[in-house]
Amino acid sequence: MQDWARAAEVREAFRRNHPNHELAPDVTRKLAVAYLESGRGRESAAEFERIAARAEEPKDVRRAALWQAAELYEKAGDAPQALKAYAAYVEAYPQPLDAAMDARQKLADAAGAAHDSGTRLQWLQKIIAADQMAGESRTDRSRYLAANATLATAEPLVAAFNGVKLVAPLEKSLQAKRAAMQKVLAVYGKALDFGVAEVTTAATYGMAETYGQLAADLMASERPKKLDADALEQYGVLLEEQAFPFEEKAIELHETNTKRAADGIYDAGVQHSFQKLAKLKPARYAKTEVADASLPSGEAELKAVVEREPANAPAYTQLGLSYRQLGRFKEAQAAYEQAIAAAPEYAPAHLNLGVLHDLYLQQPDPALQEYERYRALAGEPLPQVQQWIAEVKTRATKAPPAPEPEPGPEPGPESGPAAALKPASEPANADAAAAASAAEPSPDSSNPAAVAPASGAQAEAPAASQNTERSP
Repeated sequence: MQDWARAAEVREAFRRNHPNHELAPDVTRKLAVAYLESGRGRESAAEFERIAARAEEPKDVRRAALWQAAELYEKAGDAPQALKAYAAYVEAYPQPLDAAMDARQKLADAAGAAHDSGTRLQWLQKIIAADQMAGESRTDRSRYLAANATLATAEPLVAAFNGVKLVAPLEKSLQAKRAAMQKVLAVYGKALDFGVAEVTTAATYGMAETYGQLAADLMASERPKKLDADALEQYGVLLEEQAFPFEEKAIELHETNTKRAADGIYDAGVQHSFQKLAKLKPARYAKTEVADASLPSGEAELKAVVEREPANAPAYTQLGLSYRQLGRFKEAQAAYEQAIAAAPEYAPAHLNLGVLHDLYLQQPDPALQEYERYRALAGEPLPQVQQWIAEVKTRATKAPPAPEPEPGPEPGPESGPAAALKPASEPANADAAAAASAAEPSPDSSNPAAVAPASGAQAEAPAASQNTERSP
């Protein structure tokens, strides 16, 4: 085994005694390797920097040496020197694109870790700009990083939006809130345009939360002073009518996200949307599987159990639940079906398979069959399952069609979201009139229709498919 420490000592002595010798560059290269092999990463990094700074070296050699220096400084825990080397790399070698993009990302991440939001934002914007200007050199990696950088630039805008409090007079503060909201939605719209799956779901979730937050803020907004009880009640009704379209838009966007599960997309954005919908629409989404606490929950342990006991229906059911939680829905379905094949009357397998079909595979017909089978088999079925059955029947194809509504009058000029801001009757007194006026801002500033549950890139997230770009 080579004595790298001794080799380093010999070369250090040679360079001290012969600093201008023609072999000095070769000594630097050999020292870099000797330091690296002997675990002296920071000193090796300094030698690689010497190589990178030597103009006589080929460009590819200098570029590779500077990158290795940056990585070695990073591994050695010398953050200042690592960041200096990465910044020098970006400046000197914008091509190949992917390496330069990775360097920018490291610089953005380091600024974020240091809570330097200004510097982080600058590097994120440079990532986005580099991808935009890459032309034919644009890669999947550059697009992926630019998509995530675009998503991250929404963070300060979301904070600004959340920081706008709705106070009296409502028209003025709602106008500011609307302007902040449009900035958030514009950035999320740009993030969607990249077509990167995890960014698409995160942006969709962010848009839904923005609409939901506006609805909540409207309901929590400051009420005008000096309102009597009747006027205050009427003011609250007006706010509910104004908040309703935004809550509906939030639900619509969350549902757009959850439908992606059927295409095999079950990342953090999709999971968070499921969690939100369980609160916003509990009758539809607050459905949970049953688990057996006596069994392990990990995939490896459960697979070992079913290998030993191939007729163990509870273990197969638990394995199916484990797969579902990992987003491996086809494997979950197979495990539940194996449980049912092993013990057709094992009710929990039918219930869990019903939830899988219902929520994650968007298949109400088989979900209804499994729920009804569970109800027939379970000695004491969960009481909420009856409500699940009633809800699924409204979506199952075998359910009778709803009667056609009677045709109503043609909408007049006062119909639509703007009309929803109108009180049902004239306010009882002057204070109530002021309340109604505050709750009915001009269309260009605070009407729900103007703020935008609207169509277009800023309001709707495109569908994501299995072919949507994922993380490289």
